[in-house]
Amino acid sequence: MSLLIGVELLLKDELLTETGRCNKLAQHLTELTKKVVSSQQRIDSNGFDVVVQLVTYLEENPNRSVLNELLALLRNLAATSRRSRATLIKSPLNEALIQKVVVENFAGSEASLMSCRRLLQYLGNLVGDVDDNLVIWEALLAREKIFKKMLGCDDQKTSLYSAFTLINLVRGENLPRLLNLPDLVELLELLISTVLRHENEWSLLILENVITSDRFAATFEPLSMSSKQFLLDLMCEKASHSDSSAFHVPKEFVKLFVRHVKTHLDRIRIECAYKDLVGGVLLLKMITILAHVSLDHKHALGHDIELLVMCIECLKALHAAGKKGKEGCDTRSDFDALVGNKAEIYEHPLFSLKRDLVRLIGNMSHKNKLNQDTVRELQGLELLCDLSPLDARNPGITQWVILALRNLLENNSENQKVIAALTQISVPKDSPVLKELGLQFT
Repeated sequence: MSLLIGVELLLKDELLTETGRCNKLAQHLTELTKKVVSSQQRIDSNGFDVVVQLVTYLEENPNRSVLNELLALLRNLAATSRRSRATLIKSPLNEALIQKVVVENFAGSEASLMSCRRLLQYLGNLVGDVDDNLVIWEALLAREKIFKKMLGCDDQKTSLYSAFTLINLVRGENLPRLLNLPDLVELLELLISTVLRHENEWSLLILENVITSDRFAATFEPLSMSSKQFLLDLMCEKASHSDSSAFHVPKEFVKLFVRHVKTHLDRIRIECAYKDLVGGVLLLKMITILAHVSLDHKHALGHDIELLVMCIECLKALHAAGKKGKEGCDTRSDFDALVGNKAEIYEHPLFSLKRDLVRLIGNMSHKNKLNQDTVRELQGLELLCDLSPLDARNPGITQWVILALRNLLENNSENQKVIAALTQISVPKDSPVLKELGLQFT
């Protein structure tokens, strides 16, 4: 017997008033929704015909309660039965429901929001593991402006379920659908907004998929500065995670970051200053990402001698300016004096730049003889030793100097001789840096 035989009988019962019919339909649909969850029932062709009859009935006799209960039933059917999904995905019913709920009834009221939430849950469940979901994508794309309103809705659940539907439509091989949208920048700004306003985890998942695509690099520049910062933060977080080996930074992104870093490092080297706080933050994040990918041979970043030289020369200029007392470049080890006044340190555009340059230089020299020799020839070894003291402006710089020197000394006798000579001149033999490196010179 069809799952929806009771609905069919209620639609045909001529003794019922329309009010009574709607009340009984809503009650019966509620019971069916619970039954579907507990018994894993599915919809067959007969049941599908009944649903179409019910939607047709609602066209002539609009009733929000019946509509909402029907959407709840379809949501649960799509969630619990793959065979139901296979039947429903091909149905013109979906177009009718999207038209009725999204176009005709999305007014922002609580009643209309309930319908939208349930429709979005249904559509998200429906397309989750169905390969051929293009028809749903096209139906929503045809109402793109309204869909964006739902995604950006102040109602947290409506926003969440909109992103849930969207991620299921653009997963895996379907991601180009999203990247090919002419207004992709606007959509990405909206997704970022929903993450910040609603902590929308589905929007975040979409963005995590986007930043791994080479095709997205061309869209990065038109984004607002705040959105760029958000996405770079996301990339830094993924890159620094414990399982970061699974995180792929696209080659086109790496090329973009290298160009940006080279341009700004040259400016900083000349001026030993950086007045643009937001731009400085972006630069540091790009350097952090480059430091991560420099260990990945796929990107061949270690072959970019120009970048390595620019990092060393910029670091030299900053260090020299710091010795002359230039604010932002100077070393601050007076930690007690900085208590209660951390903004003076943290809000400076050059905060942590020396540390991040040291990290990038060290990573680019990992098992790379040419880069190891280049650092030595540019007096980079002496520079790194000079930068090893604790510095509030560059937290953790001592540890990164140690790691950089370890990479620079590995299987490189010439570099080891330079460090040995330095210990005779200016570096104490009991230096913590030398101890960490496991070096002992007599």
